[in-house]
Amino acid sequence: MRGFERDKLVSKDAIFRRFLSGAKTDGTTVYLVCTSAGEVGVNISADHLICDLSPFDSMVQRFGRVNRFGDRNDTKIHIFYPAKFKKDDDLDDRREKTLTLIQKLPGKDASPKALGELDPNECLAAFTPTPTILPATDILFDSWALTTIKGKLPGRPAVEPYLHGISEYELPETYVAWREEVDVITEELSKQYPPEDLLEDYPLKPHELLRDRSGRVLEDLKKLAKRHPDAPVWLLADDGSVEPSTLRDLAGDKKKDRIDYKTILLPPSVGGLSEGLLDGDSDTAGDVADVWPDGDGPQPRIRVRDANPQLMEKIKGMRLIRTIDTVPRAEEESDGGEVAGHRFWHWYELPKWADDDGSKSGAGAVLWQVHTDDVVCNTKRIVEQLPLSDELRKAIVIAARFHDHGKRRPLFQRIVGNADSNILLAKSGRKKQPYSLNEHYRHEFALLLDFQKESEFLDLSQEMRELALHLVAAHHGRGRPHFPAEEAHDPEATEKAISIAAAQVPQRFARLQRKYGRWGLAYLESLLRAADYAASANPSAFLEGDL
Repeated sequence: MRGFERDKLVSKDAIFRRFLSGAKTDGTTVYLVCTSAGEVGVNISADHLICDLSPFDSMVQRFGRVNRFGDRNDTKIHIFYPAKFKKDDDLDDRREKTLTLIQKLPGKDASPKALGELDPNECLAAFTPTPTILPATDILFDSWALTTIKGKLPGRPAVEPYLHGISEYELPETYVAWREEVDVITEELSKQYPPEDLLEDYPLKPHELLRDRSGRVLEDLKKLAKRHPDAPVWLLADDGSVEPSTLRDLAGDKKKDRIDYKTILLPPSVGGLSEGLLDGDSDTAGDVADVWPDGDGPQPRIRVRDANPQLMEKIKGMRLIRTIDTVPRAEEESDGGEVAGHRFWHWYELPKWADDDGSKSGAGAVLWQVHTDDVVCNTKRIVEQLPLSDELRKAIVIAARFHDHGKRRPLFQRIVGNADSNILLAKSGRKKQPYSLNEHYRHEFALLLDFQKESEFLDLSQEMRELALHLVAAHHGRGRPHFPAEEAHDPEATEKAISIAAAQVPQRFARLQRKYGRWGLAYLESLLRAADYAASANPSAFLEGDL
C-alpha cells in the first residue's frame, strides 16, 4: 500500500483503529486481512489470529500481534499447515521444525515467556533460511563511494542485493509512485529540466511510494500499457539516475529484471491506483507529493501554477526552489499576443524542510556575510562537542569561513537575481527566478581557485589544506570524485587553471579516502554540510525589503 493511504489508514480509519492501543469496541467484530507486512513495523493487537505456517522467526512476530497489550485472557491462535511437507525443500523443513516447536509449548501458551523457554538451538534451526550473502569487496565499496557519478558505472552493481542478500524465497521488489512532472516534462523540456535535477530539488518522500514484488508490478504495468502505450514513464535507479521510457517499452521489455529494485514514476493520468494499492485495472491515481498524510502543522512544500490566488496564502514563509517554463516558446508561437495562463510552474518549500541549500531563491534574501557568519557559528558549535584534534577543528572552521566565496562572483549574483552591485547575496529573495537562466555554475568549484590564496588556508599544514579543499568542494555533493564537465568552469579563470583544478579534485578525494576511510571522510564532510543546511533553514537575519 502507498505510504499516503497507509498512514491515513492508521490515523483516520475507525475500523483499523480498533487494533490500536486503547481502542474502544462497540461489540461488533472486525477483521484485518494482511500480508507479512502485518508482522512488523506497526503496533497493533488482535484478539484472535488465523494464519498459515511460516518459519519460526515469522511466527513469533505474528504471535506478538495477539493480545499485545494484555487486555484479554481468552485469545486464540489458529494455524493452518499442510498434511505433508515437501522433502528436500529448505523452507518447508524450517516450517516443519516450527510446527514441532509450537506443539511443544506447554498448555499451548504462545506468550513471550513460553516462547523464550524453548530450546534456542532448535528455534534457530527453524528460522527462515539465511539468504546468500554476496561478498562486498574494497573495490565495490570504492565504486559505491563515487556518488557524483550518476548512471551505470562498470563494476558498480546495485546496492540492494548486497544489503539484504539474495534469497530464492524473497523475490525482487519494485517501488511505484505518481508525479505530474512525468507528464509535463516532455522530451524537449527534459533538456532544460533534467529529471534527475527535478527529483533532487523535489525528492520522492516515503508517503508517495508503494512497494510490491517486481513480477506483480510488471503485470499491472502491462494492463496500463494496453490503455496508455505511449504514456511517459521515468525509471529511477538507486544511484539517482533516471531513464525515461514509455509504458509500452517498460511493460514489453524482455529483460524481466529491468525494474528489479528500481522506482517507477508514473503520470497520474494513466491511473493504476485503487485504495492505495497498485491496480492495473484502475483509471485513477493521484500525485500526493504536496500532501502530508497527518494534515497537522504547516504544509512543507507545494507546487503552484502561475501564482494561483487561492494558494498564495499558503506560500507565505516558503522559498521558491524552482520555476519551470512549461511553454518556453510561447511568445514565438503566439506571434506577440498574450500568452495563455498556467505556463509557469513554481515549486516552493518551507526552509526547515529544505532538500537543497536554497541559494537561488528563498523566503527572503540573505546577505552573503550573514550566511557565512551563521555557518561559521554552527560549525564551531558542532566541532567543539566532538573528539577531534585541534588541527582538524581549525581546518573545518576555516573551510566553513570560505565555503561560499564562489558566490561572490558576478555570475552567481546574476543567477540569483541580484542587480545591486553594492551588496552580495548568499540566498535570493526573489519570488521568481529568471526563467531563461540555465547556468551550471558551481560556486564550490570556483572557490577552489581562490581558497588556496587565502592566508588562513596557507597557515594550515599540507594535510589539513587537502581536507579543507575537499570539504568546500563536497559540501553540496560534488567532489566524490569529481565535478561533471559542464560544472567545472569559472568565468574568471583561465582554461589551464580550470583544467588543473578539475584534475586535482578526484586525486584529492582518493588520497583523503585512504587516509580517513570511506565512512570517516563522509563523516567529516557531513559536519560542514550540516552547519550549512542549518544556516540556510534558519538565517539569523534577512535583508530588509525583497529584491
